Amino acid sequence: MTEGHDPLGLIKGLLEETGSDPGFYLRLGAGYFIEGDHESARITFEEGLERHPDDIDLLNSLATLLVTRFAEVDRGRMLYERVLEIEPRDVDSMKALAHLLANHYLDRDAARIMFGRVVNLDPGFMDGWLQLGMLNEGEFSQLDEAMRCYERALRLDGEHLFVLYRLGQILEYHAQDLDGARGYYERILDIDPDNLHALNALCSLMGGRFKDLEKAREYNQRVLALQPDDLYANTVAQWLSVSEE
Repeated sequence: MTEGHDPLGLIKGLLEETGSDPGFYLRLGAGYFIEGDHESARITFEEGLERHPDDIDLLNSLATLLVTRFAEVDRGRMLYERVLEIEPRDVDSMKALAHLLANHYLDRDAARIMFGRVVNLDPGFMDGWLQLGMLNEGEFSQLDEAMRCYERALRLDGEHLFVLYRLGQILEYHAQDLDGARGYYERILDIDPDNLHALNALCSLMGGRFKDLEKAREYNQRVLALQPDDLYANTVAQWLSVSEE
């Protein structure tokens, strides 16, 4: 950097002169972070919090830095929780805390509650609906609630392949709505004609439940054209060949 053109040095100089604005600490710390100097970013956020212990942006910034760059998850969690003590409706800290609860602490019940709080405040948070759908489907076996969450996600992104597939699976295996399941799988192929999950699902559905071996064979051949060595697809092809005889 050319001498006399050091924006971080300028901000640091202003801090030394005033020390009164948490925004200076936030910008300086962010500048260090962008440059890859995570230790200086940490020191800056820490110094800012010494002067402004209840500043939400500094708390969130330090928490995120500690979790993502220093693996100090417990302290990061404490800082996110401190933010929510100050401002119970702070969505950024809720999102981060919900992910920590689900993926690091494996506290699925607490994670579900936190994601629920997030989507109530921010209904457009796609990942919140996805996480709630997966938690309700897997951990809690509340399939009606899982479908509701997936359907809310689908309203935000009508071409989300994972959501379409999960809805198809729930309808096929739990609700026994075979036509509905088929519709979701076919929507996936409208978006991605080479989607192996949908092709295999339709092959199984048509060959097993609908007894339409010709259609099942068509989907199976499409899978084998994409992955000739796929063990499952080759096993299905053998079964279809025997069934035809």
